Amino acid sequence: MRKCLHEELTRAVYNPMFVSALLIGILLSIVNILESVSRAEEIKQLTLDSLAAGIQINKSCIGFSVFISWIALHPTGFGSSLFYFIFPILAALPYGWSYCQDRTSGFFSQVITRTGRHACFLSKFMAVFISGGLVVLIPVLLDLIINSTLLPDRVVRVSDMLLPVFNYSFAGAVLYTHRWLYAIIWCFLTFLWGGIFACMCFIPGTHLRISSLTILTPFILTLGIDTILGIIRELIGKNLFELHYLVRPGTTVYSPYWAVLVGLAVTFTISATVAFKRIVCNELE
Repeated sequence: MRKCLHEELTRAVYNPMFVSALLIGILLSIVNILESVSRAEEIKQLTLDSLAAGIQINKSCIGFSVFISWIALHPTGFGSSLFYFIFPILAALPYGWSYCQDRTSGFFSQVITRTGRHACFLSKFMAVFISGGLVVLIPVLLDLIINSTLLPDRVVRVSDMLLPVFNYSFAGAVLYTHRWLYAIIWCFLTFLWGGIFACMCFIPGTHLRISSLTILTPFILTLGIDTILGIIRELIGKNLFELHYLVRPGTTVYSPYWAVLVGLAVTFTISATVAFKRIVCNELE
């Protein structure tokens, strides 16, 4: 089991797809940082000009800090918006395609013969999950660290009304009391969402035949689920969440804390069950 897991993790991390996905995520993180620094300089100059003109400025509303500019809490930035738009694809890109490729190439049968189905399932599922989680976590964490060296770490207050984090948001109250704990919580949730989206690639199995197409599975499924939820929302006339927006803390779209928990639990359970059925029970193919 340990040797099999080591081999799967090595294949998952030391491959061009993982590097490519990581570089794309880091590039978008850099774009967000440049946007944040540029905006901070503009606001700083505007503040200085206002003070020079004798206009009093409320310092609490200056409008830039680490957390206001963090990619996870900056919904209006191009880098942030694009990162979370392609989030499901980024998570699947490193190793989500591996099950389909191994199965169609015959490599999967050799691994099962040597290690057994249960060991193969655990190793493959963990490798896909970890690679998907890491490739989205690293850019988010890097963005936070670099922003913290360039921008002030000012207290985030509800009265500022500068962040799209509301009373129904997951851990929303923590942001205004222990902001760094809030960042840790959402970095962990980012890792979980990345891993789950990557594991959604088990759902189509080998039915797509072309392994590279499986990386689109999380994006297509998310889009389909959100379309259905949108239709239901129009029919019942009530506010419903959207799965695509549950992965980020800063969003103006209705994303209650219970939806985040339910979304994590349901998507993980479905992905793990399908993977188990395909690998251990040899069904669904």
